[in-house]
Amino acid sequence: MSTDKPHVGIFWGVKDESGAISLLTDATPLEDAELRGNFLIYSRGHYDVWESWRALKPSNEAAERDCEFFPRGRVVYHAEKQYFIIYADSELRTRRLVAQIVRMFGLESESYAVKSALHSQIPHIAIKPDLVREKVDRTTLVELKQSLLSLCPSSSKEPLDVQLFKLICDQPARMVERSEVVTMDGRSVTYIYNQWVSEMHKFETTIIGENNEIEAATAVCGEFDANGEFVARPDLKKIPKYTKEIDSAISFKDSVLGSRRLLVTEELEVDDIIMDPQLFRAKIVDPQGGVLSSAVTDTLASAIVLAVLNDLLNNEGASWWIEVTGC
Repeated sequence: MSTDKPHVGIFWGVKDESGAISLLTDATPLEDAELRGNFLIYSRGHYDVWESWRALKPSNEAAERDCEFFPRGRVVYHAEKQYFIIYADSELRTRRLVAQIVRMFGLESESYAVKSALHSQIPHIAIKPDLVREKVDRTTLVELKQSLLSLCPSSSKEPLDVQLFKLICDQPARMVERSEVVTMDGRSVTYIYNQWVSEMHKFETTIIGENNEIEAATAVCGEFDANGEFVARPDLKKIPKYTKEIDSAISFKDSVLGSRRLLVTEELEVDDIIMDPQLFRAKIVDPQGGVLSSAVTDTLASAIVLAVLNDLLNNEGASWWIEVTGC
């Protein structure tokens, strides 16, 4: 399925023998969607669609599996906030597959957010839900920019990554002690270090209601002890290294600016490789190729983050959900 009109619906990521994922979808145009609360949704659920498909007895191995075997997700529309939400399992939240979902559901010209699947019990990091215009003081963004520019290449950027995380996420963050066993000179040595993590206390899931319909529910993170008693315990997830890892930096850009602003990167040529460091440029451009902001630093990830901050500071309405306030 591929369409120019926006759709809502459901999808699976079906793997072949090589492990490559192909998307299987079932959807309806937004104008035909069913209104439930504040959301426009596709009325059919994963289970019903999958069983209807299996009843046709298709000649492939996927039909031998049940509805929950493959990673899956759903596209809905927030009617009040006027943006789409792509709920997807972690395996489907890659840049390639998200871009394919956006294209297949006709969302290329729409505002949307990508979040963990409602049914998923896998902890995740998601942008602040239900916030379309979050107010952020200009001073905060300037301080983030100055902090990033002032750090030398050998400095730890983890505290700055935490600040960037707090800018786009509403999960608590704290430092914890971690341990890892490494082998040195044939001996096992326990390496102890500190790491910033986010806390997830609850997550969204789905249940089968009294009318045999899939319903949204909220579950508590935790585990069962030796006596079989459930113990609530937050799930801890490492804070992404936005200023060091390129994929995390791109994720930061997508979370803040969405899909309507594009990212262009390049490695710059230097006259004297001994005297000058390796430099990278990141540019935020509009769909017509017009440059909206840019930044040059010694790492590509930092350049991407700086370009995003420059876009927020210099262009009103750069983000569909962040409003920059102050002088």
